[in-house]
Amino acid sequence: LLPKDGDEEAWNEIFGNDIKSFRLLREASALNQGYGSAIMEYWNSLLLSGPATQFRNLLGTPLNYSIEAFIERPILAAARVAIGKQSASDTLRAANEWWKGFSLAGAWRHAADSYRQETSTFDRLFKDEDYGGLLENMDGYYSIRGLKGRVIRGLGWGPLRAADQFWKALIGGMEVGRFAYAQARSELGANAKSEDISNRMAEIMADYQSDAWEKASARSDIATFTEKGSETRHQVKQRVKALRNVVPGAKFIIPFIDTPVNIAAQTIERAPVLGAIRYLFKMRDNIKNKRPTFDGLGEAAVKQLVSTAALTALLQSGLLSDDDDKYFAIRSGQHADPLKRY
Repeated sequence: LLPKDGDEEAWNEIFGNDIKSFRLLREASALNQGYGSAIMEYWNSLLLSGPATQFRNLLGTPLNYSIEAFIERPILAAARVAIGKQSASDTLRAANEWWKGFSLAGAWRHAADSYRQETSTFDRLFKDEDYGGLLENMDGYYSIRGLKGRVIRGLGWGPLRAADQFWKALIGGMEVGRFAYAQARSELGANAKSEDISNRMAEIMADYQSDAWEKASARSDIATFTEKGSETRHQVKQRVKALRNVVPGAKFIIPFIDTPVNIAAQTIERAPVLGAIRYLFKMRDNIKNKRPTFDGLGEAAVKQLVSTAALTALLQSGLLSDDDDKYFAIRSGQHADPLKRY
């Protein structure tokens, strides 16, 4: 993979081509990895290569995001309009800008590029592009060299990463529109012309270091369960990783940490009791930091409302009843006890 010493043109060609650059860095990374790391990479790829795993990953993100985008967010927007916190025209414009960002072609491009390059192409938009940045964005270090390594990763990590980058690019591209609109409105004022707002939005969305893109990227992370999370969540992840490193064989039993912890945290946010306790601590922090007591709790309240309504509907349906076997047997015209049919 390496050109001859002094062949500056060949070196420039390598580092001017993402695929060649990352392939070189992956091979260099694998040189220092032992057999234990290689076995771990085989194991992780084996776990992730199952069709059921890939299918759940592919569907988990859109289901998670759809609840937020099509249920929770409209309820919150309607409430803000009702109490005068936001105008109806601004709400509709933000929703329109959000929908205009829907681009399957752009999302597919990121999915294909991330699979070929074995790196997170959408996430890289918000990080440094120097060679140190390339090392940081390799999504970890690799242990299996050559074609064998690319095939092994292509069966497990490859599709998983491609799906992750597809949804992040799709969601981020939509979210940046509404955040750019809010930023442009804030900068230009309430009396700004629509054309001026559109021009400013174009400038904001062209800058991947803008606040709008930072917020959009954060939203896409939450939707795909890859967010860094709070300091408490970070500490939980670090402690599990530390435990995994000292317990023999734990890496094979607990190969993945970040995503399961993030899924659990988002579940707690929506759990009627646990979520409410968490918001009490949030209110305490607001008071401690001299912010409005209920600052940032509107979205949290909507999540609680939706989850409570869903749980109530499930309980009322009888699906969780102790008598559901009898219930379904009666409904299907059969006796409650199957043995008595004979």
